[in-house]
Parts: sequence; structure tokens; C-alpha cells
Amino acid sequence: MNSALHEDQMRVTSIPHRSTKMVIFSGVPLAKDSYKTNSGKYYVTIKADPDSIPVLPTLGQHWSVKGTRQIENMEMDDYVMQQHTYESPKHIECTLPETGEQLIRFVARESDFKGIGESKARALWQLLGKDFHATLRNDTPESRKRLTSILSDDSVEALFKGYAKYKNLAYCNWMSEHNIPASVQQRLLKHHGEASIEVIKDNPYALMGFGLSFSAIEDIIKVTDFKSDFAKDDPRRLSAALEIAIRKEIEKGHTYTTHANAPLSQQVTER
Repeated sequence: MNSALHEDQMRVTSIPHRSTKMVIFSGVPLAKDSYKTNSGKYYVTIKADPDSIPVLPTLGQHWSVKGTRQIENMEMDDYVMQQHTYESPKHIECTLPETGEQLIRFVARESDFKGIGESKARALWQLLGKDFHATLRNDTPESRKRLTSILSDDSVEALFKGYAKYKNLAYCNWMSEHNIPASVQQRLLKHHGEASIEVIKDNPYALMGFGLSFSAIEDIIKVTDFKSDFAKDDPRRLSAALEIAIRKEIEKGHTYTTHANAPLSQQVTER
């Protein structure tokens, strides 16, 4: 078994394990920015906490991964293939294909786009071209009317419904890169939509309102590019510390408190 820092792009072909604590998915390696298989001599496996990745994997998705890999020889029928395994990788993101053949294969193979095979996917690309993502990000009567020239109403519905989970993918990838759990991401996106990243950049402590603890936010700030923007006496930090201290007193059934009885707030202001 070998260990090394490496990176791969892959298309998901199997998901052998899925639970609340761990998801394991495998796929064929792809040449960079291409739909073509990079090698037939190995396959890629990713093991990760579902809350640490931007979306749950499904067959046909494209993923890029970077980190330490484990390399093992696996016997498969009458031949041997290498398995390149990334466990809790340093960087991982789900990527939407941009070019014609990539998009055609993505739509045809992604199970969420029910009833849309390769011929319909190819017709979609001929109709929309580089406007594909922009059209599907905006579910309007005009967009639907344009699509009904080549798709049935049911297929148009399936297309928009299937694309919905990818609509905010760029934001989810950014938040995962900044160690924000997927469960928190979804609450934030539901409330702030496309403004979510600006909300976080302006005040990471706003994440407390979406289920992240004060200490978890502090940990995120320490290891990301936010750390240079937040002094220990930053009003946003002090306000968040006071808020969580008051919450804890309310949970105890108290209707008022003093500075001495709010230890977290006191610790933060004294640092």
C-alpha cells in the first residue's frame, strides 16, 4: 500500500455505502476538464462524512478531489486494478460539466433527470448551448416554453426538478471548502439564497443563527482567510459571544443575568 498527495477528477459509477456518518462512492478517473476516461487501470474511491461535502453523490456526477490517497491492488474477475482511495480528503467538490459532450453525458446519466436520455440531452445542448446552466437556474415561463420545443411537459418538469439541487452548487462548494457543514449550508441557502456567501464574509458569526456553535465558527475563522479580518475585540465577535451566553442563561430558565454569570462572554472579552 502506498500513500501520496494526489488529485483526481472522476465520474461516479457506484455508491457502495451511505449512512449518516459516512458515504463511500467510487468512479472512473476523468481527464481534466473532459468527459473522457483518463485511465482504465485504476478507479477512484472517496470516503467522507456526508456533512463535509457539498451535495450527496449520485451516479453520473463529476467530482474533483485532492489529498492523501491510499493505493491498493484489487482483484476483479481475471484482472487486477488499482483502487485509489481518498479518505476525508483535504479538498473535494462536485463540478458541473460545461462543454457539450460533458453536459450531454451528465444529463443522460444523472438519475435525477428522469426520462431524458442521450438523444434528448443532445437536442438540449443544440438548443441551449452555453446558455444551458443559465436557463435551468431560472425556472421561468419563458424558459419552459423554450424547452417544450424539444421536450414534453413531463420532461421539462423533470429537468428543472433534477437541476434544483445543483442550482446552488458553486455556493455549496465554497462553503464546504470553508468547513461549513452541509446541514448548515442548506438552512443558510434557504434563508439567504444567492446572498449566502456575502452574508458569511460580512459576518461569519451569523452562522450561529443556522445551527453552528460559537466555538465551531471560531475554529473556521482560524483556518480560513477570515482570520485576518477579525480582531479579538471585533464588535461582531463580542456580540455573538454575548448572544450565546444569554441563550445559555435562557435555557436554564433565567429571565436576566449578570456579566459574572455569563462565562463565555466574560472569557471572550478578557482574551
